[in-house]
Amino acid sequence: MDNFVQIAKTGVPIVLYVDAEIKEVYKEEWTKYSNVVLRDVDYPKSWTYKVCSLYKGNLPASRNLVKDSFLFLCLMNMKIEFVVSAVNENPFDTQHFAWIDFNLSHIFKRKVATCDYMKFLTTCKWKPQFIANPGCWEKGHGMESIVDNINWRFCGGFMIGDGQSFLDLFDLYLEHFTIFMHRYRHITWEVNFWAWLEVNVGWEIVWFKADHDDSIVRIPSHLFSRCIADETKQVTVRYPFPEKPGFYPSSSSYIKYMDKHILNVRYVNYKLDEYGRYHINHPNGNLETLNLRCYLTDDFKEIREEPEFMWDGMIGLREYDKSITGLEDVRLFISGNQLKYVATNKSYHVMQKIRMITGDYSESMAMFENGRVLEPPTDTYCEKNWIPINKERSDDNKMRFIYRWAPFEIGELEGDTLKIIKSIPKEQTLTIRGSTPPQWSEKDQCHYCVVHYCEHVHGAKTLAYYHMLVKLDQEFVPFEWSNVFHFNQVGIQYCIGFTILDKGFAFWFSEHDGNPGFLQVFF
Repeated sequence: MDNFVQIAKTGVPIVLYVDAEIKEVYKEEWTKYSNVVLRDVDYPKSWTYKVCSLYKGNLPASRNLVKDSFLFLCLMNMKIEFVVSAVNENPFDTQHFAWIDFNLSHIFKRKVATCDYMKFLTTCKWKPQFIANPGCWEKGHGMESIVDNINWRFCGGFMIGDGQSFLDLFDLYLEHFTIFMHRYRHITWEVNFWAWLEVNVGWEIVWFKADHDDSIVRIPSHLFSRCIADETKQVTVRYPFPEKPGFYPSSSSYIKYMDKHILNVRYVNYKLDEYGRYHINHPNGNLETLNLRCYLTDDFKEIREEPEFMWDGMIGLREYDKSITGLEDVRLFISGNQLKYVATNKSYHVMQKIRMITGDYSESMAMFENGRVLEPPTDTYCEKNWIPINKERSDDNKMRFIYRWAPFEIGELEGDTLKIIKSIPKEQTLTIRGSTPPQWSEKDQCHYCVVHYCEHVHGAKTLAYYHMLVKLDQEFVPFEWSNVFHFNQVGIQYCIGFTILDKGFAFWFSEHDGNPGFLQVFF
């Protein structure tokens, strides 16, 4: 019961199927959760029970003799019947449904974060038709012992999909479950029958790799990520950037400074293939980055004037390493009244550690100037995604950065070292990083910024990146998150350029470490 309470406290809408005895024992507990509606269960009257009862004495050979009783195995196979009952009644007027075992949270290692994630799932806009089912084994594994040994192609404790897909699954039960039972003359676990359905009947599901831990409810984000190019019907602008032999334009950072719309474009000397492998244009395999300064027209749709490649000769730092050179992922910001940059770099650190570099950004001369290697709060090998906080019209010259999102931390430079000045404990529901400097909205009286997270999707050739907009208050503390979205297609995509329009947002992003694009969203 304690494990169920952990989930009920999230407020997610739950239809709970209970028998009379359990209902009576916990009658006072149910009243505490308005999000939980109770439905009575009389097991012997169910269709599944009647089919299973024909083989009541024939249980799996390799089972837990205490737990894997006839009634327990009946209940496991009744899951889809329960879901279909909820679909037909639909007390919460939803299009999508999930089965979750009553005490599933007992396997969670990060109970608070994972329960928060389940609450987050109730806010998502899902693809219209699918069933997603987590599992441990590859398709077809263990089919030689489909009755006597449990088959972990599917985990069993959680499944999610649209109502019609669950109705279709129950139709497969009605058509094939009796045949399955008659063939093997044993009652077995529900996951075994699902594995049999997938192999023998062609049951189509979205399978994702998981285990009996928090990963069981970590649904692939492509099932709820919103494609903003499709939804807004806006055309992605591709600027005619100048060609540079051996280099390709990639991510872009934007800022408005002195009434100029400035875009800094990263050029890289490699391309990624469909498997995410680097194909580098350098005899020694060195990675090199160049940066291009552009001025944009007021509507952002065209480049104004001839762009210039930035010169790094005035950074003023000694290079210790040539294997990875240049300023990566340049973000532009204002400190005092001075235009600044912060970027990732390896070559300027005496120990060849990946560090953040900051300095002056001379847009008129197309030069990076006065570079400083910044040290993190604690020693690490790799630092990325420090998010600068713009401080226009401020006499305070101390630079501040959002250092990370969970715990949420803001740091301030003391000399060349970042000292954490604000830390808010929070378990991370998603592994959030980056991405853009916060922009102030007069209309909404808050800051906005873009963040991202990555997923290793089983069977995918490369990482998948997803984005969210975050609202931050006047003290730069996040308080609201948008739906998850991607720009044109799911894959490697990066967004470090963002601003607020009168009636919308503007994003500058890259795809597959190249193919930069600009997209406006109006509302």
